Amino acid sequence: MMKKSNKRKKWLIPVCIVVVILIIVIGIIRYNNNKPIKKENQYNVFVRQYSEVYEPDWELEYVGILSETDIQYAGVKVHFQNITDSWNLDNMAKISYILAPKIRSYMGEEYQSYVLSFVFEGYAGRSFAFRYYDGDKKMISLESMGGYGITLPKIIEAFPDMTSISTDGSIAISFDDLKAIEQLESLQDWWCFSEIMPEKWKEYIWSIFPDCEIRDLSNYWEIEKVPW
Repeated sequence: MMKKSNKRKKWLIPVCIVVVILIIVIGIIRYNNNKPIKKENQYNVFVRQYSEVYEPDWELEYVGILSETDIQYAGVKVHFQNITDSWNLDNMAKISYILAPKIRSYMGEEYQSYVLSFVFEGYAGRSFAFRYYDGDKKMISLESMGGYGITLPKIIEAFPDMTSISTDGSIAISFDDLKAIEQLESLQDWWCFSEIMPEKWKEYIWSIFPDCEIRDLSNYWEIEKVPW
């Protein structure tokens, strides 16, 4: 009698284990099936339909909207992540120029006054941004871009209609490089973060663009209104 009882226990234990596993699996499947589907941002979906414009070098991370009471701080950010570690300025310009009017048109009148930023981000905090703000102004913004062969003349060649430049000192610009601004039709602002522009440079810029506003934000940038 004891032998029969022992045999029964031997097969009963694995059967119980299998039953418990099945219950857990069925529970997980039911939970996943009943879990509410998280809707993706409609602007992400819209931009992704133009994936052939930015792939294979870039991957769309998100399209974010920052709404603020002060309209000068409101913005739409189209954020791309670098996949190939390639920083082709012509490629980034093409992406920005093609997508900007499409996104503006899709978003409608409510967001027309918002800053529209195309941010290209890579490793180690390297970031390059092309921004549309304040009506028809177009800004190039550079952060931690040293060592990638990106120079001011190359930037101006890729974005010849820019009207504003923002630098943080990460790009080494020589006085000869500065002369590339002569190719621009208009230069309305130069925002200097973490750096002080030499007086010689200011005089040169003003000799070409007398109305250009040079903003030294190296010490008090936090109290300035910036277009992002």
